Amino acid sequence: MIARYAKAAALCALAALLVFTVAARRNAQPATEPEVPVAEAPAPTETPEVTETAWVGPLRDTVTIPEAELPAEDEPEPVKFYREDVPLSEDLQAALDDICQETGVDINLALGLIQTESNFQADIVSPTGDYGLCQLNYRYFDPTMTPEDNLRSGIGLLGQHLQTYGDTSAALTAYNRGHDDGTRYYASVVLSNAAGWGYGG
Repeated sequence: MIARYAKAAALCALAALLVFTVAARRNAQPATEPEVPVAEAPAPTETPEVTETAWVGPLRDTVTIPEAELPAEDEPEPVKFYREDVPLSEDLQAALDDICQETGVDINLALGLIQTESNFQADIVSPTGDYGLCQLNYRYFDPTMTPEDNLRSGIGLLGQHLQTYGDTSAALTAYNRGHDDGTRYYASVVLSNAAGWGYGG
């Protein structure tokens, strides 16, 4: 019986101790939570003042002219060879000028050759069958070619001989005889006629 009272007393004491501990802890905590200091927000950045610019009108568009549309510089056209004392049409003289520039043959030398061969007669045919302004051999050249083609073939052949021999008299002899055989009679006649047109050698 006494032991039972003692156990009950101990439980009561334990309960009282528990109540006291809880109360003590509550009393130890502050009634309100401490205030957390709030950092001050940075001052707003001032917006710089915008200075208004006076309106000066729309900018002028830059116009780019395509290169192809640019005006070409005035270049003098090359003067075509033409002499009233040459018994060839203006077209044939212009063609002869072009042919001589292409082949490197002096045009006055070409005139001397044409004078010697045909005396400027485009339709002449020799007893041996040579024909045209440059008296081309029908066995090697088409006898139906035009006077311009006759000039182109004949002066072109002379230009080839000039390059081959490097000597005007030898080239003229080869033109007349097919090769340079050392004779110079034909060459002297052509050179004499060419000098009459202004050829200086």
